[in-house]
Amino acid sequence: GVIVEPFQRLLPPKQGFLEGLREITSHYEIPLIFDEVVTGFRFSYGGAQDYYGVVPDICTLGKAIAGGFPLTAVAGRDEIMSHFDSEKVSKDRFMPQIGTLSGNPIACAAGLATLDILKRDGAYENMFNAGKKVMKGLKDILDNSEIPAKVVGEPVLFDVFFTDHEVFDYRS
Repeated sequence: GVIVEPFQRLLPPKQGFLEGLREITSHYEIPLIFDEVVTGFRFSYGGAQDYYGVVPDICTLGKAIAGGFPLTAVAGRDEIMSHFDSEKVSKDRFMPQIGTLSGNPIACAAGLATLDILKRDGAYENMFNAGKKVMKGLKDILDNSEIPAKVVGEPVLFDVFFTDHEVFDYRS
């Protein structure tokens, strides 16, 4: 499979990259896996895959699913995920899934509460609007102070890079 962060920590994907990756992996029947530990539930209720309109075969989700509590999830197409269900596949195709974050009742309750809040009308609009204001404020301060810096990312996930060059990967 091909594993990729759909939004590389603080750097958005180049236009067409995720779509092209989906096209290639589909053509060669290679599973596309999105690591959405950082982006899941931050960009939209459907994560970065919903935000960018590219659906992977599998995605991983992290603590944002539970408002910061230790809860993770793996989601994917039924034909892949069925291998974790002994009632759906033969014994030789079954893969048990266990982990240290499995079944914590407090984290699960926090997850349900978080998901209820994120489903509310305007939740993401409010987060994006607040982020836009902070990003603009930072950019204005940096520009007015003549500090060479770039405010990079999306309103729900951004950072400041102290450089006057375009930021396009972790080295730049």
